[in-house]
Amino acid sequence: MASAKKTRTKSTPRKKTNSDAASSTATLEDDDGEDAGRSTSMGLAVDEEVLEFIAALDRFKKEHNRNFPSWSEVLHVVKSLGYRR
Repeated sequence: MASAKKTRTKSTPRKKTNSDAASSTATLEDDDGEDAGRSTSMGLAVDEEVLEFIAALDRFKKEHNRNFPSWSEVLHVVKSLGYRR
C-alpha cells in the first residue's frame, strides 16, 4: 500500500496597506453630507483624548525603539498622561 503524501502550502500573511487602515477608521457623514466626526470600526468616537493617547504611545515607541510595547509600558504612558486609578 502506497502512502499518500499531503503537501501543505504555507500561507503568507497579507501585508497591510493604507486602504486597510482607512477601512478600520471611517469618517461618518450626516444626511446632508457634513462630516460628523471619526469613529472606529466598533462605532466608538475618536476624540481629542484618543488622539492624545495615540500620539503619546507613538512617542514612547520611538523614544524606546519599541514596535510593540508591553502592557506595563502602555500603563506607564497612560499614567504619564495624568490618568489615575
